[in-house]
Amino acid sequence: MSLATPIAECQAEVHGRWLDRVMASYPEQARPFFRRQKNRFANPVGQTLDRGLRLLLQELAGESRPEELCRHLEEILRVRSVQSFTPAQAVRFLFELKDIVREVLGERLADRREQEWLGRFDRQVDQLALFAFDIYSRLRERMYQLRIAEVKRSVSTIMKRTGYFSEELFAKPVPEQKTAGPSGAPGE
Repeated sequence: MSLATPIAECQAEVHGRWLDRVMASYPEQARPFFRRQKNRFANPVGQTLDRGLRLLLQELAGESRPEELCRHLEEILRVRSVQSFTPAQAVRFLFELKDIVREVLGERLADRREQEWLGRFDRQVDQLALFAFDIYSRLRERMYQLRIAEVKRSVSTIMKRTGYFSEELFAKPVPEQKTAGPSGAPGE
């Protein structure tokens, strides 16, 4: 039995429940909009999450190629990294997948082969969570670097406008000062 077989059989149900759990992490008033609005320009958050989770699940149900899994994870985490989630809240959706798979597959996971499959699946989701923390950290770091650069530009602009900062001030070479020699006389 391949790693993907049990998920492939119930992919639509798992996706629906998984999307519901992710949407539950957003404010209650935003959830209906995220679910109803299908236009990706009017609802980039909802559509990115829906598409990203679907593609991530398809990859898990298929070949589970690490580069594709990371690409889909990054798509989801780009959205979650600019929101007010803690790192744990941002990647929690991966751990919830384990519970959802157990709920959907239920009794079918009773025999030994399915239990072995479930152990492999859990390890794969754990590995994805490690990738997700790395991706999330990288995205947050990049966002903070952009914020710092913007603050520097703003401060520089303000200083130039108020006259506290002048390009000429920094363009002029600093005049050499003659230092005192060992006897204390200048220029020695």
